[in-house]
Amino acid sequence: MKKSRFWAAGFLMAGILAVSTGSRAMANELVTGDKDYGMNGQMVSNDGWASSLNGQFLIQEGQTVSFHFDSHSLDDSSPVFGWVAEVTDNENYFTITQGATCWFAPDGTDWKKGFDNGKNSWDIQKSWSDNESWASLGVKLADGTVDLEVTRAGQQIIFDSVTQSNDGRIYTQKVTATFQSAVQGDLYIQLGVDHGSMTLYNVKYSGNTAQATTKETTTKETTTKETTTKKEETTKKKEEATTKKSASKEETTTKKSDTKDSDKSTSSADKNLSVSLTTNREEYDADDTIRMEVSIKNISDSDIKNLAWKAVVPSNMTVKYQDDAEYSRLDKGETLTTKIKVYSDEDSKTDEDTENTFPVILLIGGGIAIVVIIAVIILIIIKKHNKKKRNNNQFISYLLIFALLGAAIPSFSVQAMSAVEKETTGRTKTNTATASQTVKVDGKDVELAVEITYETTMAQLDESTNMTLTYQFWEDGPIVDTMLEDWSEKHPNITIKPIEVLASDNNQALLAYMGTNNMPDIFWILGSPDFALTNELLMNITGMWDADEDTMDVIGGINEYELGYFGTDKRWAFPVKFYPYAAWLNMNSFLQNSIDMPSTDWTFEEMEDYVEKCTSGDGQNWGIYEGYLSVVDWYPIASDSDSMGMFGWNGKEFDLTNWAEGLEIKKDWIDNGYKAPAIIDGTGIVYPQDEGRVAMVLNDWICWERYWDQSDMYAKQIYYVPYVLPHTEDNMKSKVNFALMHFGGICEETEHSREAYEALKYFTWSADGWKYKLAHKDEIEAVGTDSDKSSVSGLKPVVVGDCPITLDESVWKTYEKQFPTTVAGGDIEGQSTYGIDRSTYFDAFLDNVKTAEWTCGVRQQLLGTGDFLNNVYNSDESELNYNGYDNIEDAVIKGGKDPADYVADLTEIINQYHNDMVELCQ
Repeated sequence: MKKSRFWAAGFLMAGILAVSTGSRAMANELVTGDKDYGMNGQMVSNDGWASSLNGQFLIQEGQTVSFHFDSHSLDDSSPVFGWVAEVTDNENYFTITQGATCWFAPDGTDWKKGFDNGKNSWDIQKSWSDNESWASLGVKLADGTVDLEVTRAGQQIIFDSVTQSNDGRIYTQKVTATFQSAVQGDLYIQLGVDHGSMTLYNVKYSGNTAQATTKETTTKETTTKETTTKKEETTKKKEEATTKKSASKEETTTKKSDTKDSDKSTSSADKNLSVSLTTNREEYDADDTIRMEVSIKNISDSDIKNLAWKAVVPSNMTVKYQDDAEYSRLDKGETLTTKIKVYSDEDSKTDEDTENTFPVILLIGGGIAIVVIIAVIILIIIKKHNKKKRNNNQFISYLLIFALLGAAIPSFSVQAMSAVEKETTGRTKTNTATASQTVKVDGKDVELAVEITYETTMAQLDESTNMTLTYQFWEDGPIVDTMLEDWSEKHPNITIKPIEVLASDNNQALLAYMGTNNMPDIFWILGSPDFALTNELLMNITGMWDADEDTMDVIGGINEYELGYFGTDKRWAFPVKFYPYAAWLNMNSFLQNSIDMPSTDWTFEEMEDYVEKCTSGDGQNWGIYEGYLSVVDWYPIASDSDSMGMFGWNGKEFDLTNWAEGLEIKKDWIDNGYKAPAIIDGTGIVYPQDEGRVAMVLNDWICWERYWDQSDMYAKQIYYVPYVLPHTEDNMKSKVNFALMHFGGICEETEHSREAYEALKYFTWSADGWKYKLAHKDEIEAVGTDSDKSSVSGLKPVVVGDCPITLDESVWKTYEKQFPTTVAGGDIEGQSTYGIDRSTYFDAFLDNVKTAEWTCGVRQQLLGTGDFLNNVYNSDESELNYNGYDNIEDAVIKGGKDPADYVADLTEIINQYHNDMVELCQ
């Protein structure tokens, strides 16, 4: 509730207290350490809170201090007036009450004038509704027990309280005072109960709390800025991106930042849950009660189900449960918070502690809140009708009581939460997340932990709200236009507005949309994703992908190598186009050289042998031609069992040792005349592979549809068939293969993320989408290049130019029928018209596509590598010495440099580029 208005009684209280507290400082006694004021307290005169009994509590910058007290009152004139908390510098005051009212005072002081001018403000969030009777609420809270935490964090002072009322209910409120600038000087906290006496009953104050999370956040941000100062180019991109943010975006970011800074709990990120475990202090005596808070927030775009937890403690401790803290669902964006009592000494537990449970607080709104209210009403009725069988254990929710037997475990430290997938059944994943914190009990370290298990399930599509989603892509115009008919029938409330652009214009168009309302909800990314991450264009889709049962049935490598994570710990995109690389072998070239076609499970060494054998030596016929793929790119994967990407990427770092060997192989092919030139000399623009003068071509899958399966090729008796890129003899067990991939993602600012995910999936890789476009293949391709429905690229639409990403059997069966395969009845055209049979080769290749694990180009796979390629690898201005050549490969091939001499430097530099960009975007 934002800037809550005072209720009638609140106004009265405000008037009384503003006058009384505005006169002078509260206390003669300054309290800086632990102090217990006892059970009974005393009535003292209300003389401007000048009470040496209660004391004045110092709060330092970046610190959270904690109080536990009874809201008991000896003043029965009005139960409305309960406890009051106030922060002061002994001139200015900011005060809150148990009834969620607050004010700056007195008039004429800086804080109050700042509020009157709109520069200082407050925000109130509470767990009860405005229509709940304030007087009735006061009665319930008058004899409650209160846990209050006050945090001082720069421009903010945060009061976070939990009150257990005398009817067993839990009331929470969080009041945040925000100042125009950070409050300077000493600040003190004053507490009181009873509007006439300001007495504290059974108060326990802890001055030995840890630094607030807000302070840690500030320190981290400062460190990041110092680090990124060294990365001038990367920082420049980030600054430019920030400058282009719209006002609304800035406001949203500020709110997010404020929320994060004001959160005292220590959290560690899981893909789906944010879990924090905090204690009210860091050091305790053996007879103290440790109060812990566990907060679980669903940060995914999926729903969580079967959420449960258990305490995890060392073997010399005992765990006692009130109930099995288990919940059926935690919908996206919702939070579950529980307060837990931990006892380090069994004898210190009183009967009151045992009987009065400390229930879980559900802050997850809506439906659950209604259920809780109904449950309370029912239980109240039960208690009225069955007073002899009262049982507080029936109330509201669950309680964990940790009984700690003896001492145990060190220094205030928080362990990172981890999430481990335990079991996969269909597409519902069961995960485990743990959070732990270490405190001192009688000087010895004690570790407190909680283990949370949960399952992710896909959130439901909104099928009732009318919405429009914009979709930017390239070359697929006729395909998308046709598929829109099926989409609209399936989802009539979700309109897709297609935006087809030239591939070369895609990224620049996205950047131009920044700060406007024109940013597409879903879009493709050309090449490096750096611009999209540094400009915060992409939404984290980890939760949706993980909860989508269809993502378990996709080509290998996407999940195994986390393609779309870009080296971070989150999924930002998924492949939208998949073009496997192949070694295209010219059957006629082998026939003319009287060489048998290789086995389809050939080795890299055999390929090298064929490259040499199929070269004529007179400059007329060559063994190999490099199209979009170079042996330099492929060899590290072919030869290294740990490599899952270019430049020896092993999932953690790059190692260019095998890259150097690949570059030596390329140099050898050129020096010996095995590698064909890009264009045949003296021919203008004639490509050697188009004339059948090359035995092998390294290129991607679309070559079949665009170039090889054409009548003019057959007229020249050129028959290309696909071969799997071979591995070396000692790495034949590797399943890693190489492909050209394009990625797509969801705009971070879209209002319909779940629907946007479904749309991007449908138009790119879903089984339903592939079935529809395969069924309408002829219709799509009939559009051609000169229709008003043609692609803006000017290219003929090709439905099967890329391979399906889904492994759906029916999709693949139909897909394979589009090629000369056994599924299609064999190579009917080849055998009847040209006297050849290509089915064996297509069968083997497509089988491998479905069973291999695929990686992609380093630009598309990992952050920072695009800049490395542009600024170092392919730049004559590199810090490395290329002896006047334009790039490292020319320096080796033309300049005779030894690639091994560059391995150490290039390895260090590419890892630095990648790590710097990941750190910036994480």
